Amino acid sequence: MSHVPKVSVIVLSYNEEKYLKECLDSILGQQCDFRFEILVADDASQDGSKDILLGYADKYPGIVVPILNETNLGVVGNLWNAGSRVRGEYVAFCDSDDYWIDPHKLKKQVQLLDEDNDTVLVYTNAKVLDEETGEFRRNVTRPMPEGYVFDHLLEGNFIKTLTVCVRSGLFRQALDAIVPSGEWSVQDYPLWLFMAKRGAFRYLDDVTALTFTHNLVGWTPSVLEFVGPLS
Repeated sequence: MSHVPKVSVIVLSYNEEKYLKECLDSILGQQCDFRFEILVADDASQDGSKDILLGYADKYPGIVVPILNETNLGVVGNLWNAGSRVRGEYVAFCDSDDYWIDPHKLKKQVQLLDEDNDTVLVYTNAKVLDEETGEFRRNVTRPMPEGYVFDHLLEGNFIKTLTVCVRSGLFRQALDAIVPSGEWSVQDYPLWLFMAKRGAFRYLDDVTALTFTHNLVGWTPSVLEFVGPLS
């Protein structure tokens, strides 16, 4: 097996000691026949996140890679800093207050990307945990756009970051084109728009990840149309 990772997983973290262990364990539990690295970018957390991260780095050397920002860069700056460290052919994402629930998530997405050079991004279904009621809901309850989806994305961001796997070269191009402008306060939506102009997207209806209702804050109505009823 090559020592160069096939996939770089970026984990953005800030004061998330409550969730960080479960997030990292869910990524480390991926079952695949290729190497992956986990780049954990801690944005100068003030809680116990740093100690947790360094403990995982000691336990999983070369797999869990800590990036410890001395000052807070904000979510966009933190992503750009982590993105500059990527070594994998593909990049996946899982913020520290999310986690993956399908141990074959990366394997499925890498297979699709390997098989079709026109596909630049693969995203999946997910579950949302309602933190007030403790109930789960399926994120997507209707057919999702595939192929050249730029026009669909103009109506709103319907792609959850924690479900995405993308080609790293295009990801870096997008970061270099978008972040220096300083015009975006979110890290994912402009990336998808950039990539959607340059290749096809694939959707897997498999529920591979879980997020929380507090992560839906700020989503537009056109995005929330894709969130199904509690089930």
